[in-house]
Amino acid sequence: MKEDKTKTKTKAKSNKWNIALTILIILVVVLIVLELTTNLVSNGFANLKYFIFRATGIEAKEGNTIGNIENYGYFAEDNDYLYFMCPNEDAQYVGISKVSKKNVTGPQTRLIEGTWEITGINSYGDYIYFVTLSENEVDENDKNADEVDNKIHRVRKNGDQVDEVINDNEFHNYSYKIFVVDGKVYYIGEDECIWYMDLNGNNKTRLNENASGFEAVTDKYILYNMSEFVDGEETTVSYIMDRDGKNARQINGSRIYTPIIYDNSIYYLTQDRYLHKMDLDGKNDVMLSDIKIYNLNISKNGIYYLNEVYSMGGDSQGISIFRMDLDGKNNEQIFNLQEDSNALCLSKDWVFFLDSNENSGYMELISPDGKQKIDLFKLNYSDYYYLDDLVKEQEGQENTETTPEQTE
Repeated sequence: MKEDKTKTKTKAKSNKWNIALTILIILVVVLIVLELTTNLVSNGFANLKYFIFRATGIEAKEGNTIGNIENYGYFAEDNDYLYFMCPNEDAQYVGISKVSKKNVTGPQTRLIEGTWEITGINSYGDYIYFVTLSENEVDENDKNADEVDNKIHRVRKNGDQVDEVINDNEFHNYSYKIFVVDGKVYYIGEDECIWYMDLNGNNKTRLNENASGFEAVTDKYILYNMSEFVDGEETTVSYIMDRDGKNARQINGSRIYTPIIYDNSIYYLTQDRYLHKMDLDGKNDVMLSDIKIYNLNISKNGIYYLNEVYSMGGDSQGISIFRMDLDGKNNEQIFNLQEDSNALCLSKDWVFFLDSNENSGYMELISPDGKQKIDLFKLNYSDYYYLDDLVKEQEGQENTETTPEQTE
């Protein structure tokens, strides 16, 4: 009898293992089907990783910062790589490349390229999300014509170059901003309202009805501007609302420019480009600098911006990158540009910017203190695919020109 009981227990235990194994196999099959049809699994793991990083206090470099998106989103990072927009060697195509943060002077991997403009780069999970803009040929008399063919894409970080268009021209013309936050992509719709969608482009949802667009999106808040009538005159006022679209309220009763939410404060520029800082509710507003600031950006390393430098005699000495502490103190000039830059992006360890001279265009990195410089990408203008033809055409015109005396 004792031997029979032992056999019965062994058989019951074996049945439990068989049932568990069957359930596991079914679960794996379901997950495979979901991944093949919806990418839900990879999206879910990306989101889970994001939440784990936040819950444990580890900074996950996914999505992108408000300051970088304000500077066209040409540059982003994750824990291992820097991602940046750049053309190819003859400027015929524009794409996204990545380089290891452990060896920024090392080999670069090309993720995607095409005949378009690229903005709004976001790094989230296993994908890079970005915006492309291309001009459409339209009838000039058609007021409703769609002049820009803009798309939101994603491409895997592993370099397999499989390009997915997750929003095909279903957002506002000339809009270059997207924010990828908590498993959603936020964008401005054709109706100028704020929309969001899943990471694969499904479930496009309108968040508000007031055609406001947005200035910035964080994991908690959305900043936007609203047109209102005050004393019979139309004016623009800045608002903040929770990320779910609720609890909308004015910030300080006026409009703020280039707002960046950092460390539970709003840094912004006035219309005259002076730097201020205030609480999220608009209180404790203080001016940090009476210097005119351009291309504002902020990280834990400080406040960075561009400005023109003048000699004692008032002559322009060119454009420089400046840095100050987060409280506005210790303002210093850290790097002189050869020409100018329309983008000033930040990572944990680097400042990214564009520069140029008569012969070349550059994408460069400097250390937060400006003492170390690296040429991330150099474009020789003489290698432009169309420049040689242009020069030959100009030379031909010069050779065939005649003076009035010769024609008489």
